[in-house]
Amino acid sequence: MRERPLPPPARAIPVALCTSPLAQNPASDPCAQPFMLDASGRAYFTFATREPDRGVQIDMRSTAFDSVVELLGPLAPGSPVELAPPIDSNDDGAGEFDARINRVLPQPGEYVVLARSYSGGTGEYWVAVRAFEPPPARPAQPLVLGETIESAFTEGAIEPFHAYALTGRSGQSLVVDVLSPLDLTLEAGLAASVFNAVDQAERGFASVAYNDDTCGLNPQLKLRFEGDQDIVVRVAVTGSTGAAGAYSIAVKEDDGIACAE
Repeated sequence: MRERPLPPPARAIPVALCTSPLAQNPASDPCAQPFMLDASGRAYFTFATREPDRGVQIDMRSTAFDSVVELLGPLAPGSPVELAPPIDSNDDGAGEFDARINRVLPQPGEYVVLARSYSGGTGEYWVAVRAFEPPPARPAQPLVLGETIESAFTEGAIEPFHAYALTGRSGQSLVVDVLSPLDLTLEAGLAASVFNAVDQAERGFASVAYNDDTCGLNPQLKLRFEGDQDIVVRVAVTGSTGAAGAYSIAVKEDDGIACAE
């Protein structure tokens, strides 16, 4: 029986990093390039960074279908774009049915953008890849048992997450609750240092727990400590950055109550 030949590797369109401000109408956005999504439902693009810790904002906008954008890389020399390791993805991070990813890339190299539709739509869309200088890292704020912290993601700020430092004792079971009208996520992890705890390039952070919508749109983490341990708790907007709004975060002993009110 003759083996079926492998499909040819996907073609990728090179795009340049842009620094012009975002325009409300993609047709008048100097960074946005128009394309047509065919029946395959996906298209690949590549861009290159020449220095470490480069911030990039990737926008995919369309009035014809629900946009989904994925960031992959760095791409190994000679490797097909489909095999680039995934980094991030987003559906509606730019509002309505438009997608957006904000990310700090720790190492230079060639990266891949996969633009696709959520449910097989076709038609015109725009893709833009912008470069930005990463904002300074916010210090990890101590998260104290029994206390509530009020905070907010601010409009226009590029904040991949807010970081909190939490200390657990051996045998302790703690619950971390976030309340907000925003759709937020919670992630707990180990960090090599305070700097690593808030490093947007993701160096030195090892995730140990993640939650999205346990309590409606509100996330909740239940953490059991087998020994004394310092961890980092991250609060992030679901999907990608850009949304603005207030939230509260609190930690308590696990009392068996499912969700905070």
